[in-house]
Amino acid sequence: MSQLEAVEAVLRSEFGGALGRRLIDPTEDLLANGVIDSFGLIGLIASLERTFGIEIVEEDVVPEHFQTLEKLAAFVEAKLSAGGSREQPAASASD
Repeated sequence: MSQLEAVEAVLRSEFGGALGRRLIDPTEDLLANGVIDSFGLIGLIASLERTFGIEIVEEDVVPEHFQTLEKLAAFVEAKLSAGGSREQPAASASD
């Protein structure tokens, strides 16, 4: 499964009612079309963090990252590549 498909699966799990069974154009403006609203964004962030093991901080929450499926997948990929995960550091021998 590609990153785009994985992110689309998360979108469908969060916004299935708004999306129905239609195809999502990767360049469709999800914000302008009302698929993602401010309340839905909170749930989407939690799902992305849980699914991909990334941490999305306040500074990451900008429209450009969530505007389209394509941009959202690129954002998730960048977080994964940058090591933006929430993994706990390994315990030291003195712990």
